[in-house]
Amino acid sequence: GYSALESGLTTLPVTIVMFALSRRFGALADRLGPRLFMGAGPLIAAGGILLLLRVGMDPSYVADLLPALLVFALGLTLTVAPLTATVLADADETDAGIASAINNAVARVAGLIGVSVVGVVVASTLVGDTFAANDESVRAFHQVVWICAALVAAGGVVGAIGIVNPRRTVEAARPPPATSRRRCPGSSRSAIRPGPGRCPRSAPGARTWWASGSVPWTATWAMSHGWARAWGPP
Repeated sequence: GYSALESGLTTLPVTIVMFALSRRFGALADRLGPRLFMGAGPLIAAGGILLLLRVGMDPSYVADLLPALLVFALGLTLTVAPLTATVLADADETDAGIASAINNAVARVAGLIGVSVVGVVVASTLVGDTFAANDESVRAFHQVVWICAALVAAGGVVGAIGIVNPRRTVEAARPPPATSRRRCPGSSRSAIRPGPGRCPRSAPGARTWWASGSVPWTATWAMSHGWARAWGPP
């Protein structure tokens, strides 16, 4: 059999697939809703688990284990990312940390309970209460595979039937503010401005006293009194 290090490295493809695809499936679940992913994901994962039934006394990693691990990883990725996003989306921003902690705690506790219950079920078929290189261990392993696949597939059926995609509220785009077009005095073009407003002091094309060459009496009176700035007639 494999050593502890070899057993850990055997499941490394599952981690790689989840790391590469979780973000993509999470974004798709946010767009399409979690029902499809939480229904199809466990069913695909159950199919990957059933592929482990080909494992016998002398399994090949590439031919027997790797295909099953890759299919299981795909189904697990389809399930975990939308599940986590759905749990956190239903919680308020102030409770996001608590919701994430509860989600992780439930997953860890459920895994421990599942391992314990399955171990009790198959312990009677083992010789010496432990796995060894014999037919009884292979038979017990196949029983575990059937139990795990059935539980995971049942979760997929429950997810497909019981989960309802949340309805999204779509707000219509607001029209731009109304614009008014009017001709300013002394201007050859119409000025466009949003809403009511006054014409600029010097509208485009308007004639001013310094451009026309005629100085009005207001400018003469202002300059005679030493004012620094003169205002022409409107």
